[in-house]
Amino acid sequence: MALLVVGAPWLASPAAVQAAFDASAAGHSRAAAAAVPTTAAPATTIAGQDVTVSWASVQIVPGVSADRYTVRRFTTGGALLTTLTNCASEGATSCVDAGVPNGSYLYTVAAGYSSWTGAQSPVSGETIVGGPTFTITSATTLTALPVNVTGTVAGFTVGATLTFRLDSPTGPVLASSPATVSSTPTQAVTVTVSNGTTDGAHSIFVIGSDGRQASAAFTAAVPPRLQTLVMSDIDGNGRVDRVVATFDEALAAYSAGTAPWTLANVPSGGTLASVAVGGSQATLSITEGTGAADTSVGSFTVALAASATGIRDAAGNRSSFAATAPTDAARPVPMTITDTDGTTNGLFQQGDTVSITFSEPLLVATVPTTSTVTLTDNGGAADLLTLGGVSATNRSLGGNDYLGNNKVVTFAGSAVALSNANRTITITLGTCGGDCNRLTTQPTPATYSFLAATTLTDPAGNTSTTARAVSIRLF
Repeated sequence: MALLVVGAPWLASPAAVQAAFDASAAGHSRAAAAAVPTTAAPATTIAGQDVTVSWASVQIVPGVSADRYTVRRFTTGGALLTTLTNCASEGATSCVDAGVPNGSYLYTVAAGYSSWTGAQSPVSGETIVGGPTFTITSATTLTALPVNVTGTVAGFTVGATLTFRLDSPTGPVLASSPATVSSTPTQAVTVTVSNGTTDGAHSIFVIGSDGRQASAAFTAAVPPRLQTLVMSDIDGNGRVDRVVATFDEALAAYSAGTAPWTLANVPSGGTLASVAVGGSQATLSITEGTGAADTSVGSFTVALAASATGIRDAAGNRSSFAATAPTDAARPVPMTITDTDGTTNGLFQQGDTVSITFSEPLLVATVPTTSTVTLTDNGGAADLLTLGGVSATNRSLGGNDYLGNNKVVTFAGSAVALSNANRTITITLGTCGGDCNRLTTQPTPATYSFLAATTLTDPAGNTSTTARAVSIRLF
């Protein structure tokens, strides 16, 4: 007898070929040729991490069985993981694949005889070893939110859809990808832990549409996060004196003093005097500097270092942030008021000027290019002045000798110019209209009270609310 082996590609099912011919009894021989048959798909049973693979015996020709079998384990995507040789002897029809990692697998069996091996069988059913698992491969202590957590899942059926939830199988749904299991034994996943997750121990649950579920633990240890950092001039004198840092949660008792804080380039040369903490806010009190009045942010920055007694939450998570420019909530303050006179000091005349200098640049778009200047006699009280678009209406001039009784004059079209890096507004009186012949000369300086128009702002949108009184014979 001669055995001829005909191979076939993996997972094909060729029919066993058997042929025979008979010769006459007069001295002729009898011969047969056969292929090693393909076995049927094997069955699997699982005990812990061990998989028993079993199959039906096959015969090469009637009465001659295969004398060995080769078992192979694959991923569900078809990648060969291992070939078992311990099932090769004595024609055994089962084999134990010991210590198999958690995951989903497929098995095949190929029969053999002597030195020949047949084609691999069709694949077994999906074999899932171990309970489903979810393993976090990124950091399990989360110090910032939202954050993407990466990990792997195993033991879920290929094609099953996955849903990730916070803290329980019915908790809030977490964004994740991919949506379905497509590879084994493990598959990489990404899950987003959202803002608002409280500090402490948590779990991410993964629930498969195949009814399987797993979970993995993590700890949220997110320090208080800076929400706003606001600079102010509380006393309205044109120098920054306070910064308030607001965080996203209540702060623990504070005893670190000024040490964790670094203030650089404080306007007017101010320095940090003290820090007070209450609720979710830290208030930084600044000793005003002796430099020029300045309520602009400029290059001012604030930084916070982590400290055991500094800014932290009730769980002790310490906050810090790099040098950060504060938001400008310091209002522009009128600092000086000067004028130029025509032929007579104290007499309103065309071409006379008044200049108001503020503690910071003004937003150019809020400054008019012309103004109607209105002078109103207020009976026996001080005369009133309105610088249209620049000052509030009817501001007291302090003296009542600028204009005759109950008269009004206007200087329409008076030119308005910005200078001094947009800090100074200069108004040049235009042509007089109205009771111009009743203009008179204020003989002595009087207290003029200037208050900016509400339409004037700095680049941050802050209006000026501080009045400036100055002793002057205007114009």
